[in-house]
Amino acid sequence: MFRLTRTGRRSAALVSQITALEATRDTLIDRNRMLEDQAYAAKIDLDRVKKNREIELDEIAHIGKMRDEASELDFKSRTMDIQRECDEKVADVKDEYRDKMEKQLGTERDNIKEMYVEVLGRLPKVSVRQLDANTKHTENDG
Repeated sequence: MFRLTRTGRRSAALVSQITALEATRDTLIDRNRMLEDQAYAAKIDLDRVKKNREIELDEIAHIGKMRDEASELDFKSRTMDIQRECDEKVADVKDEYRDKMEKQLGTERDNIKEMYVEVLGRLPKVSVRQLDANTKHTENDG
């Protein structure tokens, strides 16, 4: 394709073609370096985006976990409030029952006292001297 002249020199057209090709080669090498730099920068950006995405996913998981824990605490708090209300109602019922039973026992005690007084009122009055005399008399009989 390229021919040397008789003197072994290249022709001016050939030299200009070589110079143009070398310039094109240099331009391609520069463009290749630029594309490699862009690819490296893109890889760095991709790694950064992946790390940011991973961090965001971890944050989302953490927020979800915190929400779940807050919900669980809220549930436990509501459960404790309901249990406390139930315990208070049970205590009120027990107090009412105790008061009712104390009143009924007081009434029964008063009734028993009245019955005791009535029974004692019906019994004949016996003195201790009469009992001692009767006891001695029965001992002598025997």
